[in-house]
Amino acid sequence: MRIVFCCTGNTCRSPLAEYLLKDNLRRNNISGANISSCGIECMNEITISKGSLAVLAEIGIDASEHQAKSITVREVLEADYIFTMTHRQKEWLAANMNAIVNVMTLGEFVCGGDVIDPYMGSTLQYRECREKLSCMINRLAEKLF
Repeated sequence: MRIVFCCTGNTCRSPLAEYLLKDNLRRNNISGANISSCGIECMNEITISKGSLAVLAEIGIDASEHQAKSITVREVLEADYIFTMTHRQKEWLAANMNAIVNVMTLGEFVCGGDVIDPYMGSTLQYRECREKLSCMINRLAEKLF
């Protein structure tokens, strides 16, 4: 199964979701899933935001190797699921990449609403985003695995 998380810049929310799901699957001894993240308006190879890196490190997850990448048509075609953080991002993928069938917001899939971008926010805002995503990722893992 191939799952792609998508946000705007691929430095805050989508890498948080990616690394949280990878950690969830590791802790539950689930293998065989290909988990990645990307952005719709990102500069390729930019590192994860300091805020996201720090709040993942607080819970023992190392995301220091993450490099932002833009979503591609290939990823859209190869993904079983593409989860965006907002409805606006989902609409962008539908309009610009003809991604309709396999794209939904993470909130739609797990009943959690849009995920607010903590970019340039406080550590508290990054923690709140991590906690919301962690809850959503746990529900996603229960549904898919």
